[in-house]
Amino acid sequence: MNQLPFDGLIIPPASEETPCRPELYIFRNQPYRVEDYQQLIADLQATNFHRFTDNFLKLWATPLQIDWFDEFTPIIQSWRTATTAAKQGGLKGLAFDPEHYWGEGTGGTIK
Repeated sequence: MNQLPFDGLIIPPASEETPCRPELYIFRNQPYRVEDYQQLIADLQATNFHRFTDNFLKLWATPLQIDWFDEFTPIIQSWRTATTAAKQGGLKGLAFDPEHYWGEGTGGTIK
């Protein structure tokens, strides 16, 4: 990979909750916890990225499990978890994908 003409990566995270499926869906009613991402953080800290100096943790907007009138405390906690994992893992920041992939017309549902 070091031969590719890139300075960094966008890394989709896996967690203790979803070890086989990368996810960090921000707009859900259950907050993510830093404890669930300890293995990810340890893996990032142990990785020598060589020339990949600008790496980001990937976050998704969907699936939407809330609406605009719900309590946003879980969402704020999930953002804090994501920023903590990125910082402790030595990443530059977060890469947020705001597109809506599920819901009406796409085969999924929204609350």
